[in-house]
Amino acid sequence: MHLRFLKIMSVLALACAGSGAIAAQAPAWNWVWVPGAELQTRQNLHVYFRNEFAVAAQPKSARIEVSADSRYILYLNGVRLGRGPLKGDLAHYAYETYDLAPLLKKGTNVLAAHVHLNTGIQSEIHSGHGGFVCRGKVSAGSGSALDLGTPGAWKATASTGWQDNRAKRTGYIGYVADFDARKDPVGWMRAGFDDSRWLKTVKVASTPWKLMPRDLPQMRETLVRPAAVTDVGHIAAPRASDECRYASFDLFSRYHTDRAVAYAWTYLHAAEAGTVNVRMGSDDSAALWLNGKKLFSRAVSRGAAIGQERLKLDLNKGWNEVLIKVGQEVDKWELLVELPRTAGGKPLVVSADRSLQGGAQTWRVAGPFGQPSMKDFEKPLPPETDRRPDASYQGKSGQVTWSLVTIDENVSRRRVEQTEGAQFSADRSRVASASDLTKAKPIVIGPASSGARFTLDFGRELSGFVRLDLHGPAGAVIEMQYAEHPGANIGGPDTYVLREGKQQFETYHYQGFRYLTVTAKEVTKPLTINSINTLFFSYPLESRGAFKCSDPLLNKIWNVGCHSLRCCLHETYEDCPGYEQLQYWGDARVETLVQMAAFGDARPFARGLRAMAWSRQPDGITYSRYPCWEPQIIPTFSLIWILSLQDYMLWEGDLELVREVWPVADDVLEWFNGHVGADGVLTDVPQWVFIDWSGDLGRFDKGASSILNAFYYGALVTAADLCGEQGNTSKAALYRSRAAALKTAYEKAFWSPALSAYVNSYRDGKQGTSLSQHAQALALLFDLAPVERRRPLVGQMLREDTMQATPYFMFYVLRALDHTGYYKYAPDQMRRWKSMLDRGATTWLEEWANKRSWCHAWSSAPTYELSTRVLGVRPDAPGFKKAVIEPFTAGLEWAKGTVPTPHGDISVDWWQKGPTLYVNYSAPSAVAVDVRVPAGTVVKRRPFEGKAIRTEKVEKKMPERVPVVLVTDCGTEMDDQWALSHLALSPRVDLLGVVTTHAVNLPEPRAESSAKAARGVLSQFSLKSPPPVVAGSSVPLADVRTPRAGAGADFIIKASRPFTGAKRLRLLVIGAATEAASALLKDPTLASRVEIVGMGFKNWPEGGNEFNIKNDIRAWQVILDSEAPVTVGDAAVCIKDLVVNAAKAEALLGGRGKPGRFLADLLINQVKASPEGVASVTGDRTAWPVWDEVTIAHVLGMTRSEVRPRPRLGDDFKFVIPEKPGGRTVRWITSVDSDALWGDLANLVSANAALKGFSPE
Repeated sequence: MHLRFLKIMSVLALACAGSGAIAAQAPAWNWVWVPGAELQTRQNLHVYFRNEFAVAAQPKSARIEVSADSRYILYLNGVRLGRGPLKGDLAHYAYETYDLAPLLKKGTNVLAAHVHLNTGIQSEIHSGHGGFVCRGKVSAGSGSALDLGTPGAWKATASTGWQDNRAKRTGYIGYVADFDARKDPVGWMRAGFDDSRWLKTVKVASTPWKLMPRDLPQMRETLVRPAAVTDVGHIAAPRASDECRYASFDLFSRYHTDRAVAYAWTYLHAAEAGTVNVRMGSDDSAALWLNGKKLFSRAVSRGAAIGQERLKLDLNKGWNEVLIKVGQEVDKWELLVELPRTAGGKPLVVSADRSLQGGAQTWRVAGPFGQPSMKDFEKPLPPETDRRPDASYQGKSGQVTWSLVTIDENVSRRRVEQTEGAQFSADRSRVASASDLTKAKPIVIGPASSGARFTLDFGRELSGFVRLDLHGPAGAVIEMQYAEHPGANIGGPDTYVLREGKQQFETYHYQGFRYLTVTAKEVTKPLTINSINTLFFSYPLESRGAFKCSDPLLNKIWNVGCHSLRCCLHETYEDCPGYEQLQYWGDARVETLVQMAAFGDARPFARGLRAMAWSRQPDGITYSRYPCWEPQIIPTFSLIWILSLQDYMLWEGDLELVREVWPVADDVLEWFNGHVGADGVLTDVPQWVFIDWSGDLGRFDKGASSILNAFYYGALVTAADLCGEQGNTSKAALYRSRAAALKTAYEKAFWSPALSAYVNSYRDGKQGTSLSQHAQALALLFDLAPVERRRPLVGQMLREDTMQATPYFMFYVLRALDHTGYYKYAPDQMRRWKSMLDRGATTWLEEWANKRSWCHAWSSAPTYELSTRVLGVRPDAPGFKKAVIEPFTAGLEWAKGTVPTPHGDISVDWWQKGPTLYVNYSAPSAVAVDVRVPAGTVVKRRPFEGKAIRTEKVEKKMPERVPVVLVTDCGTEMDDQWALSHLALSPRVDLLGVVTTHAVNLPEPRAESSAKAARGVLSQFSLKSPPPVVAGSSVPLADVRTPRAGAGADFIIKASRPFTGAKRLRLLVIGAATEAASALLKDPTLASRVEIVGMGFKNWPEGGNEFNIKNDIRAWQVILDSEAPVTVGDAAVCIKDLVVNAAKAEALLGGRGKPGRFLADLLINQVKASPEGVASVTGDRTAWPVWDEVTIAHVLGMTRSEVRPRPRLGDDFKFVIPEKPGGRTVRWITSVDSDALWGDLANLVSANAALKGFSPE
């Protein structure tokens, strides 16, 4: 069994559960920040918050709600609870809910948060002002409560370890990390830390955040070790000269804009007149004045590297004024300066205030000023003629003043060194054992003047955080450079500077990459690298869908598409995890359909549709990508968003969401209607008319685009259909009328009789001559082309001299082939993806031969096609109420797989035998299935049990009854009663006996109390021969060697003796595992006669402190270390598939006589007793997971599962995954066919009620 609401959500942190209770107690959101005016809006600032408090005993409840601007990581006693907030905008700003009760300890506890302000990530929308908020209480149950809300006892400090003057990795995904552990407080997340110098938080005056509960789960984080180590050697690192001083300015991080100019201003003091040599580098343009005289000016687009400019400065005796101007086009914006330490043998002082006191180098900076283009760089701006520390100028978007900057010369020095490159030597002597990192073994780097370097290959593209485990000297430097393919670095490296001794570090923001080049520098004493791993960070997709066929290439293509989506789906759909991490809706349409076909979780789909609606502009159009703080409009993507609404309706059937966002869809269509020209087609449409990266389709500026007009036509037809679904017949008629007029005008504008094809463009009454796959595909897909043209247009579309689509737009090409009946050409088109595999891709590229992003899920269309057309399962009515099964054999010998639906999974297994096609399938009863196959096909529908077994096996005979012994803590919660009832009633199960065990919330003696409850459950039914109930031990194991004496373990051993490895006894453990472990310790041969099926742990691969495991952790250590086969259903799968609300319990069982009434009331009464607690787990005050039924589902064949390496269980309840493959395994349940499970239970209860003289209603 599983303890009620206290155990899981502390880590998963689902935000929408039970927030009303806290709101009623503390309605105010008290946002706070660290004191200090200069810290309120600083770019790239890390701030630590902590609240130390004491609890006298285990609390009854302790739930908090948390948010921050910009991002936070929350900890309790040093254990990470979650990350947030979920991406949105200021009007839809998320908070997360955490249940602290399971993790609080008696005595002192510390709640801590690490907040990053102004992360620079474009896919986040924030206020620009720092903020942190927490509200909630610890309740002891006696009326007293401890308030954990802000400001309360919260204290804060700005981190000095995280360096804020760093460049952005790209123009989209935030800053390169630079962390100096020597400067950071140690142990600040734990009790006993001295925070006497920390400051009380202050309330934030302006609070623009409109908070709403998080509606997506926390992301999944999976530890991945490197698969290989390459390019091992050492570097003769370019060392910045000790005779020089350095200054680096990341202007983009300061000003967050493009096409701009900024100035850096200081004074140099020379004891005597003379000449000094200065080196500079800039991204992009640069100019320099000395004492008012311009020495050089260069308008150029480049990345910054020291030495791009080499100057001789003729200094006067005394103070000399230096002014530097830096211009930027887009993306990075940086200035690097190298100055000598001396002039004429005496110190050269660098001071913006002309102060000879102190050694710190200071400058003043001012910006941004507007620079529309590079040619405008030479135009003079006010700071070139008027420089006063208190001056104010009109800048790009407001008043600009000078800011005083104190240079961190260590950071600047490292940045300069990074730009100079390094001499690499493949001498492995310093890191000869680097490959040991792939085996989870430490390596040691000895001290030397040169640096050590090696590249970790993680085997495939990942999106995640890098985690270091080190032991080394203070001041040693680790640099980490990301790349998706060798040599293609993504921005600059992350930098970690060690403190003395043992330490761990984890990057704050996730990054897409496959290769990590690690450089160790400044190693003065031996440096031990225990591990460098990646936490693969992705949305928690469950592998409900499956596809496999007789062509291994197509199988690999399907799987690579799935992995591409995993890398590109986090809190939003993303174009790529390596460079932008933005939810472009053109990309997202492909990604959502791949997700629905392969995984089936519609929550990100729904949130994505809403997010794009949030982006509506005053004139009616939506942004191309959202959330995003930089405006961008691609009209094509607004139309594709409308097409996605119909996709969502077909797959999910949620008409209420469509109604919710439909006013925005109307506005979008009105915006387009306003751009219909005199020729009846969209003409001179403003903004960025992007179609694809093919040819000139990347930007369409003037005239009319056939492709944009085709999308508009498709959106009008879709809108008419969706208005009909909503009952808005007048709007439906309006859109049909507009579509009909557009179709006529489209034919006239774009059909070329001379070329027998649709041209790409029409301008000033003249057709263009360019032909593309895109134009032909959409004309076919949306029925703009007459039927008689289909065959020649398909031929034109597939010609090699027709402008080719990228993998992204091939989605529409493949859809057109299906729509027109020419799908026979599709498999060969999908095999084109092999060219990317041949280049070593493990996720799909942005283009066929792309040099930038090697992970773009917009290229994953074949995964959708193989599931929906080759396997042949697709929706045929909203919400998958109807399904079509129409296999396309495509020259294949066989195919099998599964497609998820809201009602359960549809599985298909087809094969060709001679001229005959055989099709077996299973589908939920709620789905009406239309099987479309050629005449003579043999079609059989098998029982819906969630297994893809061939019909012949089903027809042989009914399976033998499964022998079972149940170990239960019956009486703690209703799920044990349901599970025991289900087993006792099932004719497919031979329940040999029930062994009861202990639980912390059972009356003493606990096992005897549970036995009494079990007998009470069995008495509710008419059973010919009730199973024996045996009370086991009432206490857990003392250690992993000594069994508990008692009748329970002895009963298990005795019951197992008739069984062998060929036919095992199923030992179902749905309470503390004390009896099962004791039996294994008493008789180790038991492992050869039983399979242990348990409900426990939080999730894979974490393990986790779940109720059943907590009641006897030693017992599960024994079980996992044994030779017995083990199957586990964890809490995560139960929450996903086994939640039942009160209304469903009533409908399912309430009317099925006295036994049904008994079972229904168990659930109804439990949720009534603790609605807030229930909601904290399920998000529904009336719904609860029937945890233990996961084991019954497995016995009855109603689950899907995966074989995984058998972990060991640590004392901290965490799994330790074995390093080497080939050892013992565990079967992990990944999904449950709940429709079949509950239907089976209801039928059994009805039959038993009739035996007792009751008739089900």
